[in-house]
Amino acid sequence: MKKAVIFLLAAVLLVWAAPITKAQKAKRVTTEEANELLQKVAGNWQVDYSLWQPQSKQFLTSKGNASFSKQNQATYVREQFKIVKPDGSIEEGEGFLSYSEKNKRFEFVQIDNTGKSTLLLTGEWFPENNTLLLTPESGLEKWGSRNGTPMQLQYIFFPDGTFMKAIRTPDAQGNYTLFSQYHYKARS
Repeated sequence: MKKAVIFLLAAVLLVWAAPITKAQKAKRVTTEEANELLQKVAGNWQVDYSLWQPQSKQFLTSKGNASFSKQNQATYVREQFKIVKPDGSIEEGEGFLSYSEKNKRFEFVQIDNTGKSTLLLTGEWFPENNTLLLTPESGLEKWGSRNGTPMQLQYIFFPDGTFMKAIRTPDAQGNYTLFSQYHYKARS
């Protein structure tokens, strides 16, 4: 009798959980939705940059500019940025954020000075949080990791049309903490 009750409870739980599991699998973004998301970052932006300083427990802040360009029907945007750091040095960077229809995921590719491209990060869109979450590609998990937990790159979209790129790294206990953030506002 006890086994029958446990079996019945397990069956009810499976029936109840099946629609939830299907709904989670059905949340894949379409190519059209991905292009709409990439279009949100296209443009010229003023960037407020913040870098966490664990010793002083404060953020160092600076400003810069960035542009995300999207070619007509392309499924990628090209980011180019220039930030003047608090010490006066200049940080410049370039990368490509795209959606791979083949792999059904977002990808971040960096081009080095020789023109070689490297797939660094892959990820998914989480519409309930207006967040695109990217993590290191297989084989690159140690990049930005601590205790085997890889870093995260998040694009967070706000209702006012601005967005933030946040880089989170794990602390000694494996909990994610904010390492740096780039807040993008339309350039006036």
